[in-house]
Amino acid sequence: MARGLLECKLGWRVGTGENISIWQDRWVPQLVGNKINTQPIHGSVQTVSQQIDQENRIWKEELISSLFSDEEVEAIKCIPLSKTRCDDCQVWQGEKTGQYIVRNGYKELMSQSDTTEISEDIQMVFKKLWPLSIPAKIKITMWRALRGFLQTGQVLFNRRIRNSAICSRCNLGSESLLHVVADCNNVKEIWDGIGISWDSNLNLETFWHWFIHLVQHKAERIWEKVVIAIWAIWWAHNKQVMEGISTTRQSTIAKILCMVEELKVLNEKLPVIKAVGSDCWRPPQEPWVKLNFDAAYKTQTNKSCSGFIMRDGRGKVMGSGVTHHGNVSDAFMAEAVACFQGLLFAKETGFTTVEVEGDSRTVIEKINQEGFGRADLDSVILDIKSMR
Repeated sequence: MARGLLECKLGWRVGTGENISIWQDRWVPQLVGNKINTQPIHGSVQTVSQQIDQENRIWKEELISSLFSDEEVEAIKCIPLSKTRCDDCQVWQGEKTGQYIVRNGYKELMSQSDTTEISEDIQMVFKKLWPLSIPAKIKITMWRALRGFLQTGQVLFNRRIRNSAICSRCNLGSESLLHVVADCNNVKEIWDGIGISWDSNLNLETFWHWFIHLVQHKAERIWEKVVIAIWAIWWAHNKQVMEGISTTRQSTIAKILCMVEELKVLNEKLPVIKAVGSDCWRPPQEPWVKLNFDAAYKTQTNKSCSGFIMRDGRGKVMGSGVTHHGNVSDAFMAEAVACFQGLLFAKETGFTTVEVEGDSRTVIEKINQEGFGRADLDSVILDIKSMR
């Protein structure tokens, strides 16, 4: 399974293109399967390098337009070609970083599981969960619960850590997460005590389906109460299982209702916090100049607009520019291109001591990293680093 997982996502980042087969390899990230689907023409070009003007480091648009469909042409043109000559490198296309780690493999396996119905609701759930005015520890517990990461008796039994999956509190059913928070006899009274109920005749087989049924089309205050209750029940469960300390139903009910009321009072009293001076421009030290860059990106057209401004220590504008770009693959690429355009302007105008500032943490961190990464973005980062 592990080998199959690696192979299904193993592809190439284009450097010279000499080692990449146009028709056999995965090298076009924006296409389904990352591969060319057009059937090869007899006697046509075979390697990606034959489609690249190596001297100017641009795609031979006339050639690729004659070989591929319009969709494939646009996808190929969105692959950045570094002006600095570099070798092709193999990448794992399951992550934008291009690097494979065990965590990424686990995420890929989870995404391949039968979660079609869940995936239709997942965006709605998390969009409502994160803005809730509740402590972060409760949101994180809920996220872990919805992703199946909580260590219930059933999970531990499946991993051969426990000898039995039976609930240690009621000894009646398998200790799934749904059982822990809803079906166990020890918790049904808690839900009645906080005024939350559901149709027990429905065949709700998983925690996810039960949660969606419970909160769908409900107001925010109901979401908050349900989420707090799940957290409190899970907390009481852990107290008993891990520490042997039993929590009464009445105390759990009181804990939930008290927290709901306290949060309501706090949210009414707390003032709106505004950041003061967090976005103030800070001048560079002489003789340095500061380059600020930013970009706007439109997904539907793969186009971006980059802007930059360069100022000295007194705030005097030394230069600025705005440029439109086509065939940009994503917002991170747009930011990197904006940074490159600004530095190119600085180099052409004779500035050698330039401090770079932008709002894309990803781009700034990649510029400061040692070595070179495997993401498509790193083709532009390589050009930026070559200006040092």
